[in-house]
Amino acid sequence: EKWLAGDFVSLRRDARLEAPRRPVNPSKHVSISQINVKRALAIAREGNFAKAVQSLGSLGTAAPNDVEALEDLLHRHPHHVLPDWSSDIPPPLTVSSESVLGALRDFPKASSPGASQLQCQHLLMMGIRHLQLKFALTD
Repeated sequence: EKWLAGDFVSLRRDARLEAPRRPVNPSKHVSISQINVKRALAIAREGNFAKAVQSLGSLGTAAPNDVEALEDLLHRHPHHVLPDWSSDIPPPLTVSSESVLGALRDFPKASSPGASQLQCQHLLMMGIRHLQLKFALTD
């Protein structure tokens, strides 16, 4: 009768009340932290590391937010001063507008690099019609 009347909520509630309960075995009791660690390992094996870290942090598995935990993290991951790479950077590459247009002319017609379907012919037509493209590519 409840099914025909569309009373699905009470049907579900009745089914849950009538379902047999499994007895809790205290020797096999697993904490939430242990469950979260197992879940995180399984998720990490799939390569979803952000989700694995998120599952570790759920329901208190994460490290406490105190000075001792911070010192432990700093000990495990010491801070190092980064080297100065600014002296090793080469000067910027300069290309003339004529060489850009020449390279565009050398491409085969109707060729495109991928899903964008942007063809060199499109750029070439824009470069010839509007000199602004020429300046934007080289300046």
